[in-house]
Amino acid sequence: MSVQKWLAGGSLGALLLVAACDNNRDQMVATEATAMSDTALMSSPTADVASPERVAEFASKATIGGMFEVETSRLAVERTKDATLKTFAQRMIDDHTAAHGELVAAIQAEGGNVPPETLDEDHRKKLEDLKAASAGDFDNQYVSTQKDAHDKTIDLFEDYINDGPAGALKDFATKTLPTLKAHKAEIDRISDAR
Repeated sequence: MSVQKWLAGGSLGALLLVAACDNNRDQMVATEATAMSDTALMSSPTADVASPERVAEFASKATIGGMFEVETSRLAVERTKDATLKTFAQRMIDDHTAAHGELVAAIQAEGGNVPPETLDEDHRKKLEDLKAASAGDFDNQYVSTQKDAHDKTIDLFEDYINDGPAGALKDFATKTLPTLKAHKAEIDRISDAR
């Protein structure tokens, strides 16, 4: 084989290798560009936009949950003889009434409609059950009701903080969550002391 043929063959091979690498590089660049585009889309402000139904659902559930905790706590202030429980119930009335005012302001800031201030069927039934509790059972039933209500409300707020759109409602949820967790810790301490 002559040097000339060897160089020509080697040159052709090198050219094919460069072309193949170049083609592979183009595919890698295209793949990276697509991945970066998808990542940018997922983290863009428009990807965080939730449906109006999601916003309305959070507003409605937060309103109902807060009202339920206030109504059951008003009942506790009237019926319990336990000073610690009465103090807790009054705190629920004060904190949840204040939070409701902030919730309404957040809903209005986002241009939403404030949900009606009525309990849904499930919460109405729980309130009626608490009203019907005997004097001996009332305190334990109130504590159990508050523990369950705070668990559900905390879950609702955490879900909205993680998945809801940025805005006044998410700010409200973020600001209010520590208070809800403090309520839960307090009712857990009361329950453990019983």
